[in-house]
Amino acid sequence: MKKILLTLLVFIITMVVIITIDTYPRQHRGTGIYFDTSQQTISFIPVDSYSKPLCIRTNPEYRFISHTIIEDSTLPLSEERFVHEFSILGNLLYEDSKQEINLKITARYFLNGDMFVIYRLFSTEDLPSPIQLEISFPPSLADKTNIWSFQYGTNMKPTEMMATEADMIAYTRKSGIHVLPASLQYMEFSDAENKPLQSCLLGPMGVYKEKEINLVELVNTKFQPVLNNVSNQSASILFSFDLKAYQRAESWFFYSTKQLLDYQNENTKTNMLSADLNIRKRLSFDGIYHIATSQFYQGATDITYDYYYNYAMWEGRRFMELYKSQPEETFYYDMFMNALFTTIKGVNRYGYWKSNVRSLYLWNQYRVKEGYIDTRYCTDAGFFLLNAYNEFHIQAAIKAGEEFGQFLIDKSKAAQGISIQGQGFFFYDYYYPDQELKTHASLNHILSELNYLFELYLSTQNDEFLHLAEQILEGIHLTEKQWIRTDNNYRFKGDLWYAVFPESNGLTFKDHDYTKTLTYSDLLKAKKNIKTIYNKEDDVINRLIESKKGFLLREGHTLPES
Repeated sequence: MKKILLTLLVFIITMVVIITIDTYPRQHRGTGIYFDTSQQTISFIPVDSYSKPLCIRTNPEYRFISHTIIEDSTLPLSEERFVHEFSILGNLLYEDSKQEINLKITARYFLNGDMFVIYRLFSTEDLPSPIQLEISFPPSLADKTNIWSFQYGTNMKPTEMMATEADMIAYTRKSGIHVLPASLQYMEFSDAENKPLQSCLLGPMGVYKEKEINLVELVNTKFQPVLNNVSNQSASILFSFDLKAYQRAESWFFYSTKQLLDYQNENTKTNMLSADLNIRKRLSFDGIYHIATSQFYQGATDITYDYYYNYAMWEGRRFMELYKSQPEETFYYDMFMNALFTTIKGVNRYGYWKSNVRSLYLWNQYRVKEGYIDTRYCTDAGFFLLNAYNEFHIQAAIKAGEEFGQFLIDKSKAAQGISIQGQGFFFYDYYYPDQELKTHASLNHILSELNYLFELYLSTQNDEFLHLAEQILEGIHLTEKQWIRTDNNYRFKGDLWYAVFPESNGLTFKDHDYTKTLTYSDLLKAKKNIKTIYNKEDDVINRLIESKKGFLLREGHTLPES
């Protein structure tokens, strides 16, 4: 009898263990998000990981009534994925009412084990009650939380071009509930010896509304996250917010079981303050949004905080370089890979990126509406893709980069540009996707397209890209003297004109060149590419360099290295 009872007891214990294990949301290959219907909890588990998950849940007044989990298929299935993306799309219902709130949460998993999560809630009606979102981190033996909060040193509204005085304020919190500033936060959950066991870069919560011409306005950002830290057990962050009709709430975080950033390092602090992912730039699903000013964009004001999507990926190249110099700071890698992923996703089947805001300059000059193609911004994004391919051998990057090269070839074959004596060719600075748009061709755009086609050729050995680059270079040769200013304005003598304008009486070269050393740097890059490809100097490019150099030195500019 005792033997039977012992056997039965062992069986019961075994079944309890099995049930406990089976009811725990474990990770399987190809799954990144798990939704527990009974607990109303969303779990995020890194690919191929069996560790306890990070979770998000809402307050009990709001419950899921439907959801769909989607795995992104942007990258070819035949290639190794450098980012795995999963999204959950669902609707929340407030208690027994008929009011539904749309929720989208996207998780991107990186090959280094880190994770990026971004979430958005949208309602067509005023919320009857605030929503609470709680982020619960995996249990650890953390004794304390070291926190760095982004704080501005002035109440002045930041601008896109100039960084605002700011600092990262450091403090430590032990076990308990703590209200944090409404700002960007970096948190390390550390042991008693200050060794980070987990870390999180928590973006600022913002409530937005759509404005005219695809601008978004930040209407509220004064949401203070609440940290609940239980030593050697758990940690969570709670956001509470209201929504008015047709507004959306959005925030994000990067999470790692390692140290994302070393804020004891002054270079790290300087780099992150410069990046300013707090107010000057906002991170979203499709990339980075820059603050817009009334001086440049229709619909933006000097009072409201308005943002536009910037696809040029200057930040992508910046974080790629930071990762190369400081690979131990895994956030640099995460931001680089996240930027690369969104840039590749942003290339549609036509092979370009579109500007969906209305430029005041282009509207006043040509009545150009939103939805135009800016060739400089597109080549900037393209250079980022080429660099990622050349240095990290990411096949999806070169394939996306080739698409914009093919776009330029197609426009050339359609003769949508400026013919130079039937031998050379300049692209217009701007295009519409589905109709010809005749504008000017600025020298910095011309040089950027020239360099992009040269470097695309070097990466692919496709002669079509080289032949098109040679047409552009021939156009520069044929117009060399017309680019150099010889007008009566002594200050600008020897400077280069900004652009060539096709007019009824022929080509006119005019307007001040701008942005200091931009065109000069483009000329230096062209010189380098020509030397690499042809193993010789180009006399015309060299003379333009010297002419521009003389002007810049007289103006007191510090020149980039040649």
